Amino acid sequence: MNEAIVGFVGAILGVGLTLIYQWFTFRLQRKDQFRLAALDKRLEKHQEAFTLWHELLSVRLISDFLFFRGDFTPLDPPASRGREEGLLSPCLRGDQGG
Repeated sequence: MNEAIVGFVGAILGVGLTLIYQWFTFRLQRKDQFRLAALDKRLEKHQEAFTLWHELLSVRLISDFLFFRGDFTPLDPPASRGREEGLLSPCLRGDQGG
């Protein structure tokens, strides 16, 4: 009789420990899945942002080059003032910042 009770308690403990272990491993796997999903989305958004930044920089450099070369005349006078006050114009005009 005592052996049956010891066997039953051992089986219950074994099942309980197995369930606890499976629960912890499931939670860890779920965290990893969410972390990887978030990483994929972050990478995608960073790549989109880099592409947009590169396009904006390319357009700005080309328009500045054409403007300073004299091939491009903006239709809007405030746009030309903005371009003259741009980041590249002090270097191209020879101004010494400071």
